[in-house]
Amino acid sequence: MRRTLIVSAALAALCSSPLALAQSATEVGGVKYEPSVQVANSRLQLNGAGIRYKAVFKVYTAGFYLGTKAATTEAVLAAPGAKRMHIVMLRDIDGNELGKLFTRGMQDNAPREEFSKSIAGTIRMSEIFSLRKKLTAGENFSVDWVPGVGTTVLINGKAAGEPIKEPEFFSAMMKIWLGNNPADSQLKEALLGKAPAPRDPSTSNPVSPSGPTPPPASRTGRAAGGAAARPPRRSPCGWHAPVAGEPNSLEAPALPRGSAAPLLRPLQPCCRNDAPAR
Repeated sequence: MRRTLIVSAALAALCSSPLALAQSATEVGGVKYEPSVQVANSRLQLNGAGIRYKAVFKVYTAGFYLGTKAATTEAVLAAPGAKRMHIVMLRDIDGNELGKLFTRGMQDNAPREEFSKSIAGTIRMSEIFSLRKKLTAGENFSVDWVPGVGTTVLINGKAAGEPIKEPEFFSAMMKIWLGNNPADSQLKEALLGKAPAPRDPSTSNPVSPSGPTPPPASRTGRAAGGAAARPPRRSPCGWHAPVAGEPNSLEAPALPRGSAAPLLRPLQPCCRNDAPAR
């Protein structure tokens, strides 16, 4: 009896040790990411995991796996061996639209030469998602890179077609989340294993260290309190009013004094807050 108690106590101590706790799954958005996964012949570690927000809505969770943990985009891309980005949907998204948004994210972040070398893979990726019609909440897909094999897209655990050979494709695709203009800056921090700043619950944007987000501009063209309003900006689908928190916005050129502001076009699907998020 005494021996049994000693063994039980030892097992309890082992399970509560820092090593055992470090091996527990990471949960984000109700989705659990295992501390390690097997990709080809490599055992990969969870580098980080987080949630992709669009406005205040949770769109999907993402977890990134590497052979050795890395805290910068440069270190991630330079790391040898297999890699995996695993995404679990939290909302229904049209597959064709998701493929287009991923393509736009690659264009926004990859150097022109790198993107040009990944065009064939980008077209193939768009075809894979367009054939799905829709990804529903709870479904998942992975993007695996294996040296000597290429990039394989797996939907719900099953490979969707042949591997994409070009190494530039995987690099360009990872920059959707880890590039200079990421889909979600908070998610980027989480995937790199960093603690992201708290989000403003009313907008899901990061809370600025200098204080809350300034109030929106009034109809007179000036923000509450007298601050000058931001100018319209140029988007891929034309001029429209600035949207707070969009990292990819390009400010409109300065207009000569007394000239009329450019006509604002209606928001297109790529600019609306309810558009699917990459």
